[in-house]
Amino acid sequence: MTTKNLALSGLFIAIMLILGYFEKLLSLGLGYGIKLGLSNCVLLLCLYWFGIGPSLMLMVAKVLLTSILFGGMNPITLSLSLAGGILSMIGMILLVFVVKDISPVTAGVVGGVLHNVGQVLVAVYVHDIFVPQAYTATLVLVGAAMGGITGGIVVRLKHFLPYERRKQFGFAK
Repeated sequence: MTTKNLALSGLFIAIMLILGYFEKLLSLGLGYGIKLGLSNCVLLLCLYWFGIGPSLMLMVAKVLLTSILFGGMNPITLSLSLAGGILSMIGMILLVFVVKDISPVTAGVVGGVLHNVGQVLVAVYVHDIFVPQAYTATLVLVGAAMGGITGGIVVRLKHFLPYERRKQFGFAK
């Protein structure tokens, strides 16, 4: 990783933390754990910008730092966030780099849904927390909606990607 990309990674982590803090202050009142996922816009943009390895590291850094700064290192919250982040990244990586020619909106929707699915799976099977099926369905729908918003924001920001990356993903004009 070049010095420039390392500096950009630090900037992107800072932006993700600021957006995460803003989301913590902004309660949607829709239920426990439901939020916009604004920091995931930055993460999806990083996936297009840096590729798989650095983006996975940024996701882990975001989860750990968010937990330290805003969550008091609660092991349940940390494991839920990590599971959601990992499953979400796997889905987005498969779409962006294996399937290809996928819109950031589609990647965002899949990422949002898989994030919530990962959290529910860990809640149920690791922590033995009962999650009603109706709430799981709600989380999937909300994940799709918020992921669509996340992907839509990335569509608006994709012109900031380096030209080579825009060309690689078919964003160059």
